[in-house]
Amino acid sequence: RFIIAAVLAFVFASGDAQANRTNNCSDEAQANIALAVRFINNNMDRLKNPPFSLGKRRGQRRRIHRKMDRKLGKLRYGCKAAVLCPVGDTKNGHAMWGIMGRKVRLCYDNMKHRGFQFCGLVRTVAHEFGHTVGIPKDPFAQHGKNRSDRVYQFGRFARELCEEAGLQRPLDALPRWTSWKKRY
Repeated sequence: RFIIAAVLAFVFASGDAQANRTNNCSDEAQANIALAVRFINNNMDRLKNPPFSLGKRRGQRRRIHRKMDRKLGKLRYGCKAAVLCPVGDTKNGHAMWGIMGRKVRLCYDNMKHRGFQFCGLVRTVAHEFGHTVGIPKDPFAQHGKNRSDRVYQFGRFARELCEEAGLQRPLDALPRWTSWKKRY
């Protein structure tokens, strides 16, 4: 009985949807991440048809599209602790694999420190989202070093869409109308 009560309390005491989707992030980081996810969600149709191949194997593109439709809203985002994101490090984040495939960890403070703009954050979130939906990447030693890597192309394509929409701005310049606490 105690276990059932604990599970029900956990399920029904969820509170704010945004708070459950973003961990260890400042309010500013939560707002920017939520806006980046909202941008990706609102542009999903265009992101599903990028100017490059999402997959060469039979049925791969269809599987990626299905995952894109169902995974974005289920992902959880977290800001990595400063210890895990050294100031000189160029890594912006990573996605958890397998059973843990619902988590994206971002080095938000590093990105902000290095002068990232909002569309750069969109690129990073889209790149990590690409990993979770199975967009093929180059072998580990080549990943990130090759301009033809499809996961990086996907992130760059999302950034280009963001820039075309005129949303480029410094990360600390949140729009006043931001209602980021609404479910995205």
